[in-house]
Amino acid sequence: MKDNVSSLTDIRKAAERGNADAQFNLGIMYNEGRGAAQDDANAAKWFRKAAEQGKAEAQFHLGCMYQEGRGIPQIDAEAVRWYLKAARQGNADAQYNLGCMYREGKGVPQSDAEAVKWYRNAAEQGHAEARNILDIICKEDKFVAQNDVGIDTVEKVRSKTEQEDASAKVEMEEMPVSDADVSHDEAETLKRYLKLAQQGDIDAQIMLGMMYKEGKDVPQDNAEAAKWYRKAAMQGHANART
Repeated sequence: MKDNVSSLTDIRKAAERGNADAQFNLGIMYNEGRGAAQDDANAAKWFRKAAEQGKAEAQFHLGCMYQEGRGIPQIDAEAVRWYLKAARQGNADAQYNLGCMYREGKGVPQSDAEAVKWYRNAAEQGHAEARNILDIICKEDKFVAQNDVGIDTVEKVRSKTEQEDASAKVEMEEMPVSDADVSHDEAETLKRYLKLAQQGDIDAQIMLGMMYKEGKDVPQDNAEAAKWYRKAAMQGHANART
């Protein structure tokens, strides 16, 4: 606890001096309840300060807070505004979320073409969720007919990342995850799960949730467990739960 308090104090001091990285990290601590009590309002406050200084990750997280109405009023148009700022800086998660907003017409006029554009930008950076949804919607006749995006475009995007994903998954599945005598392998396994989960792999997200919930090969952390279950649930995984 003492280390957490010290870390929180140091980060807060840097954040109050205007350091954007510290402001973002402080927002993360409040957002996830790590090193500080979970507090949506404080998370939004510090994400905003960092976002206003142009930090893309903070802009993305602030957009999420607006979209979900956590700590601040739920305003889709504001979510879009911050996603757009982050997306223009190349943040793949923001590009994906922006694609979803355009596809659903939330906070912006509905536009299939804009949705495809932002999904494609995210997919080209290896964003698995964007790649998968792009694959689905581009195979619909209306997209092929109405937009300058065809199945060949999707295949180019997919081929850029599929081999990498498959290789990582094979290596991950071949590595032990519970042998107490192989701590190095456990650390490598966790890295593999994290990489796949961050790319949108639902199975990896569920596995991380289970690992953190049960304290299996990682420190037990309900906040982390909930975070990964939530990501899987947002992709429609029926067994994702907190």
